[in-house]
Amino acid sequence: MNTIPSVFTERGFNFTQIARDGMIALYHRGKPGGTGHYELVRLSVAPAATIYGREYPEREVYPHSEKWGIDGFTILSRETALERFAEMVNARDREPKENAEVVPAMVAQRTATQKP
Repeated sequence: MNTIPSVFTERGFNFTQIARDGMIALYHRGKPGGTGHYELVRLSVAPAATIYGREYPEREVYPHSEKWGIDGFTILSRETALERFAEMVNARDREPKENAEVVPAMVAQRTATQKP
């Protein structure tokens, strides 16, 4: 799988990765010589595909514009961007894991206290 680069240029904007944890990334986006802003994004994986005759491998991608405000955020200050990055990582780490095992003792305890 192709990973998104830490530094890239897209549509005349320079993107520089400030922080990354798994699929959560913080980039500074700016024009050459300009100040710019920060973009906090939850990256996703696009499957390999042929689009208009061009082959694309499986790759990490930025959120689509429809997902902005859900998986992508524009933030003006570096301090706020870093705070929001930490919040997003912490929230992700608190989410229940897929295929998490249920602790049998807790199930047995809950069953024993339930009334028939």
